[in-house]
Amino acid sequence: MTSLLPHGLQNALSRGLLRCPLCHEPFAPRVRSLVCKQGHCYDAARQGHVNLAPGHKAPLGYGRPLMEARAAVVAQGFFAPVLDWCRAGLAKLEEGKGPSILDAGCGEGSFLTGLCAGLPAAVVAVGIDLANEGVRIAAARSKEQAWCVADLAAIPAPDHVFSALLNVLSPANYAEFLRVLVPGGLLVKVVPTASHLRELRAALGLEEDYTNQPVVELFRRLFPTAQSQAMELALSCEPKNAERFLAMTPLGWHATQEQREAFTAHPPPSITVSLDLLWARAPGG
Repeated sequence: MTSLLPHGLQNALSRGLLRCPLCHEPFAPRVRSLVCKQGHCYDAARQGHVNLAPGHKAPLGYGRPLMEARAAVVAQGFFAPVLDWCRAGLAKLEEGKGPSILDAGCGEGSFLTGLCAGLPAAVVAVGIDLANEGVRIAAARSKEQAWCVADLAAIPAPDHVFSALLNVLSPANYAEFLRVLVPGGLLVKVVPTASHLRELRAALGLEEDYTNQPVVELFRRLFPTAQSQAMELALSCEPKNAERFLAMTPLGWHATQEQREAFTAHPPPSITVSLDLLWARAPGG
């Protein structure tokens, strides 16, 4: 009996997309639980997510305030052009039973739920993150995807089961990504550019602190046929949004109280969202 498991989690289990993080055996669903052949049991939380990284601590700073601020900003179109591109790319995947998507580093789930809202119902999607508060928020807001607290360095999935993997503004583990992607599967990585949130960086004196060149060069070295596209837009930055921008990113951790008050009292008219979209196919397709 699996009726008490959320729909998205049931779908992921029926497609064999999850495995026990301890022994790597497949799961057999139970009421509100996942149990492997060795008897390792993981209970679904009230919100519907499952912790498949027991004993791991969430990254410091990635609590509920950051996740809720991020969700509010994403709802205003933060990822709009990236979502449009991803939907078009996923539509080209030839999967008779529907693509299987992994969002590795899903945060509070806004990107994955927004993406799936424009995809056919046959798509099966899984979001994983070590930030428990983010996964909890994601699971509470959408039951159509499977949400798991999990480590990107030890993804709780069998080999070669996902037709697409998304890694959005998150650290990467390419060895694990290639292990869980099917041959020829689509890998999409989104990284900020030096212009990303430049108004906030300027207010905090961080204009020269970031370049994405090492990340981009590593991706191209690992995937010589990789392609890329720059995407940029401006989001309104009235005082309420200024508070959210400060709260949604680790950049805000560097802010003094004086800087916070100045930024929220006199915010810039808009905030620049500037992202590089990198994509490649897994070998063997």
